[in-house]
Amino acid sequence: MEHLREIVPGLDGVVHHSLRHFYATTAIRSGVDIRTLKLYLGHESVTTTSRYVHPDAEMLEEAARRTNAYLRKMLEDA
Repeated sequence: MEHLREIVPGLDGVVHHSLRHFYATTAIRSGVDIRTLKLYLGHESVTTTSRYVHPDAEMLEEAARRTNAYLRKMLEDA
């Protein structure tokens, strides 16, 4: 972490655990499945991994949009 602080300004007070939370949230936001993320982070349980992910309003809106689009397609195909 000290090496990272030397090459990236503004990381004072940031600990590696904070970076894991940031990475997990960013990975989910980019479309990585939580089960895959669980394996990558080395967790035994998805429950543990879910504690690292902090969804925001944008993520919730995107989830609703995708779900609605999927449901509309299912109804059209029925």
